[in-house]
Amino acid sequence: MPKKTVETQQPGSEPPVEIDNPAEVEMPKYNYIYQAASFGDNARAQSFADKLVANGLNSYVEAGKSGTRTWYRVFVRHTGTPDSTDAIKKVLTKYGIKKPLLKSKQAI
Repeated sequence: MPKKTVETQQPGSEPPVEIDNPAEVEMPKYNYIYQAASFGDNARAQSFADKLVANGLNSYVEAGKSGTRTWYRVFVRHTGTPDSTDAIKKVLTKYGIKKPLLKSKQAI
């Protein structure tokens, strides 16, 4: 008499799902704007922004009023993944800026 083989599956269990090319799953990208520094003098702010540009960062200066005083804020723009912001922070650390202020993060 021939033997019968019966396959059983545990109740509630599902077969494993395979993902094709898991390395190709893209991380979400964002447009970031960080405030790196603030100066009371436009020339100092522009000089610092120029140093950041020379180090490969997209930097610019924007004037803003706080009370009766004008401040010149140095901002850095970046487009990329959350992990890619580490490169910006590494450059800013060279200038003593350990925690730049995140002003904007918009999904693209």
